[in-house]
Amino acid sequence: MGSTTTGKGSTRKSAAANATVREPVTKTRLLVIAPSHPALHPTDAGSAAYNLFTALRTHPAFDVRWLSGVGANERQLHGGTPFQAIDGRPDELLFHGADFDTFLQSHNTKGFLYNDFSQLLAQWQPDVVHFHHSAGIGIEAVQVARQTLPAAVIVYTLHDYRLLCHNGGRLVQTGGEALCPGAAAARCHQCFPAIPLTDFKVRETFIKAHLGNVDTFITATETVAAQFIRWGIAQQKIAVLPNIPAAEPTAPFRQLLSGERRRAIGVFVQPDALDSVLRLLQAFDLLRDQGIEDVQLHLFGSVGVAAGESDVALRHLLQKHAASICHHEHYRAEQLPALIARVDWIVAPDIRCDVPDAVVQAVRSHRRPLLCPDIGGLAEQLSNGAGALHVDATTAVSLATHLGHALQAEGLWEKLLAGIAAPERRDASTLQHIRLYQSLTQR
Repeated sequence: MGSTTTGKGSTRKSAAANATVREPVTKTRLLVIAPSHPALHPTDAGSAAYNLFTALRTHPAFDVRWLSGVGANERQLHGGTPFQAIDGRPDELLFHGADFDTFLQSHNTKGFLYNDFSQLLAQWQPDVVHFHHSAGIGIEAVQVARQTLPAAVIVYTLHDYRLLCHNGGRLVQTGGEALCPGAAAARCHQCFPAIPLTDFKVRETFIKAHLGNVDTFITATETVAAQFIRWGIAQQKIAVLPNIPAAEPTAPFRQLLSGERRRAIGVFVQPDALDSVLRLLQAFDLLRDQGIEDVQLHLFGSVGVAAGESDVALRHLLQKHAASICHHEHYRAEQLPALIARVDWIVAPDIRCDVPDAVVQAVRSHRRPLLCPDIGGLAEQLSNGAGALHVDATTAVSLATHLGHALQAEGLWEKLLAGIAAPERRDASTLQHIRLYQSLTQR
């Protein structure tokens, strides 16, 4: 009878043979798609997507890749391929998304979608494709992903209302500042009478047909979820999850000079909501008339061209108060803490602010009291009196009244500061996304 323990070498050999064999861990392959790269053009959707990407790129259970749009003014198109690397990072690719139809939310270069994008998916074979918006790449990319990867999970984060609303995704009626009660082809036609009603019906049918390929939608607030449910997305297909915050240092508070008050205001400019910027500048003008002259206004983002006479008024006020306005038109995501360090308050002047990623980050992570509309996603996330003041922002007079009170009330800034809730933990919100992916891939 033979023995496997006749020598030390044999004993070790027997132990190795009897040891449990560990199978290699299979990583979940995740492709994150965004309209922009925060290093080139910071946007709410792009920054939220990149925070997710960076949070999972070192996670042992994930193999993560990045794909985002880039404008012609940011990168030149290279012949032979629609894709470009960024700073030599092999897991990050850019595509040119300038050829985009904002009405149909469609990419006009079909060869890019049905050839290049499809081949990229087929080559890498992701288990999960997560769209943080489809601006730039086109809503058809969702269908291309489903056709190319029948077994893959498709997730879509709804960052704004562009799929619902042709008016910059604001759900605010044109020709005024009345809130839209909900997206519908007939209401859209009333806002844009030059566009036939049938075109809006086609738009809605076209977008919904492609969204039918999505397994789960994500929104950051119940407010946004409710609008899309009302529009027709099944409630059970929407998960409300906080976006993953950036891993960045907290901006220090301004060091005040003797006798100086906290009257530096920061505003995140939404290019499609320039009427709200005009209303803020009109309120700023009224504050000056009331003798409150030591106010500094910092505009974060590009102030484009407003519609009609509004643009003339906007340019006039920007020039009139140029000495008191600092315009940070182009900035990189990593520069934001240094910019926030220059301001004491954050103001959201839009009458509906339902997609508040950058604002919430500025308030919670950098601890800046906020003035915001009394309806919508910001009001949902930041309670009145607890770090924020909910105000009527529908008119310049009302906005000026609330601003004047906030800037002059003794101790109000300190009181609001004390009420700011701790920011969402990066690891906690990352874990919520991981659990969602796991629940979908294990079905």
